[in-house]
Amino acid sequence: MKPAPHLATVAAALALALLVACSSKKEPSPPPGPALAGLRITQVGGGTGVAGVPASFAVSAINTDGSTNTGYRGTVAFTSTDASAVLPPAHTFTTGEAGQANFNVTFKASGVQTLNASDATSSLLTATANWQISAAAGVDCVIDQLPTAAPAGAMLGLRVTVRDGFQNRASGFAGSVALASSDPRAQVSGAVIFDPLVDAGMHVFSARLITEGNQSIVATPSGLPSCSAQVAVQPASTVLSLSTAANANAAALVTVTVTAQDAFGNLVGNYAETVRFTSTDPSATLPADLVFTGAEGGVKATTATFKTLGSQALTGTQLSNASVTGTTTIAVHGFVYTDPPLTFGKVRLVLNPGASSAGLVQLDLMQANTLSIAYGAGMNLPLDTTRAAADVTLLVEGAALALGSTPRASAARLATSGPTAGMLLSAVSQKASGAGAKATDSAVAGSAVYYSLRLALPASAAVGTVFDGNALPAGFRAAVRDRVGNDTVTQSEFALGKLEVR
Repeated sequence: MKPAPHLATVAAALALALLVACSSKKEPSPPPGPALAGLRITQVGGGTGVAGVPASFAVSAINTDGSTNTGYRGTVAFTSTDASAVLPPAHTFTTGEAGQANFNVTFKASGVQTLNASDATSSLLTATANWQISAAAGVDCVIDQLPTAAPAGAMLGLRVTVRDGFQNRASGFAGSVALASSDPRAQVSGAVIFDPLVDAGMHVFSARLITEGNQSIVATPSGLPSCSAQVAVQPASTVLSLSTAANANAAALVTVTVTAQDAFGNLVGNYAETVRFTSTDPSATLPADLVFTGAEGGVKATTATFKTLGSQALTGTQLSNASVTGTTTIAVHGFVYTDPPLTFGKVRLVLNPGASSAGLVQLDLMQANTLSIAYGAGMNLPLDTTRAAADVTLLVEGAALALGSTPRASAARLATSGPTAGMLLSAVSQKASGAGAKATDSAVAGSAVYYSLRLALPASAAVGTVFDGNALPAGFRAAVRDRVGNDTVTQSEFALGKLEVR
């Protein structure tokens, strides 16, 4: 029996529906792939480099499982801790790079330097790498730690650093560095050979500058240009320097120059103080207080007179500070007279100590103990007129003879020219007529002085003999005579000492 037509239709519809249902059922989806996690920098060369030399690296886009994200198309920009580094420009990844690109960076600062790579649109996509950068070879040097101003004589420290072309300390420098200075009196450290392991391109030196003014210290590394630094050298603590001629004759005016300076001879140009003087010569005529106003440039002159033989000191002391002082010494020369032996001569030429000094000598012509009868006495004495000059009062009358009333019969002359040049002529006589005339000879007792001769020391007199009573030249004449002209004391009975300039 055939099924009913409608049942057949239903069955077909069900079969079709089942077929459709079966044909429309989906297959299960595969598990999702790894997601983009970040960026990675891969260094070429182990993360070390040299300033100025390009360093290579790669940037990769990294998935969460560590694999390279070959579909990355982002833009990466670069930054560094080295502000002077030459960085790659921002880079957009392409299909052909498959998520990884190569770059170069040139660091210029030594030390540990960091490179950062960052996605332009996502702050989560970033990478960092560090390089240890060494300095390049040295090309120049620099001096530091040296003061710009210092007193003369101060010990100064300074540091010399050898640098590469990027002003990094050239730690590998193994040459020598020598110091010099514009100051010819400077004391500087000797040359040093740099040890890279110890000095690492830098060494500390010392210098002592002496001369006032702007002075330079120059460092010269072997094979490299020199470098220098300036120091304004100022005078150190003030001292006084007194200067005179090395020698002076007693009673002669001596120029004294006072200089305000430091211990190294640098002038204290603005010195404005008052200086007072003292001397080892108790008879010296000292300068008045010397006032510096500051306008003299530290140098001022005055005068002094010394009167005591031998080495004499003159000291100048600042009134406001007794520690600021200076001393000079001068050899003072003058007359020295040696009397003749006591046992020799009826008439003797002897020193009058009370009326004499190193610059002025008074010699008394006196009767010895033996009595004489006399009317007059005289002497022609050759002497060196370059070493002795006539005093304002050349002859002083004595009391041995009765010379009468003024005018008296006495005379003396020290001739420097003419036929009697180099002769000291002197004589006294009683008056034969006129006021106080005496018609008879006088008895002259021992120690009575006929007359005295006064000689002054020329400022230019040289050391040496004026006359020597033991070696008188042929021109010497001397006598004591009676009224009729007979010698009562002959020339041979005169005893003279020795006058010299010492």
